[in-house]
Amino acid sequence: MTKRVLLGFFCSILISCKTKMEETPQNIHRKWMLVKFEDFSKEILMEKECYLNLTDEKNASAKMGCNNLGFIYKLERNYIISFSQARFTRMFCEENEIEKKFLNSVELFDSYKIEGHKLYLKTKLNKELVFVAEDWD
Repeated sequence: MTKRVLLGFFCSILISCKTKMEETPQNIHRKWMLVKFEDFSKEILMEKECYLNLTDEKNASAKMGCNNLGFIYKLERNYIISFSQARFTRMFCEENEIEKKFLNSVELFDSYKIEGHKLYLKTKLNKELVFVAEDWD
């Protein structure tokens, strides 16, 4: 009887740990470098140092070459993500098409997937952003 109780206890702990990990992968809370976005080359995205910072659990920051961008973001079960309340500095910059397109589309991204050192953000219309973890070697 005691063995069954202990076995049940350990199984419930393992299941709750697994469920928690599936809800919010711990490694999403990092700084991510943008490497794929529409028809922009990886070289241009790297040159402009485009990134999305998700190290804070509620506030995201980003930079797409000029202005500092900020958002509220929320993670939900089943790899759902939402961005809202976009705000940004208004610095004078050269024409920055990456920043404009990012700002126009970021609130449309509604799901995410992490595979190894890559983060994928997707919309229902199959628009996709691909990031690489900044701290990845």
